[in-house]
Amino acid sequence: CNALVRRSRTRGRKAIILVDNARFHRPEQSRQVAALLQRHGRWLKLVYLPAYSPELQPLDHLFRVLRGRVTHNHHRSSLAMLEADAEGWFHALARHPHRTLRIIGSPLAQAIRRHAA
Repeated sequence: CNALVRRSRTRGRKAIILVDNARFHRPEQSRQVAALLQRHGRWLKLVYLPAYSPELQPLDHLFRVLRGRVTHNHHRSSLAMLEADAEGWFHALARHPHRTLRIIGSPLAQAIRRHAA
């Protein structure tokens, strides 16, 4: 977080972090979050997403695809094997950033794909 704030501050901008409404992300519930906000003052702002808003959390889209491709109806006999399958899927996906961006709904997906071609 320090690097994020430092980078934004050198540009004369405030660092903004989108977070869900988990209690541990709230300064009144977490001493660490309160200290973070105190340390960075006006250069850091937390923006809380509405409760139950998976459409605003792109990572949820990625895990939905992971579940469909890896964990749903699997035939693995151990958690270690299932974890290895998930890790393999993520490694394969990392080789194609435009696919990851497409899954999470990023408008950059097409630009990355054209650049890679």
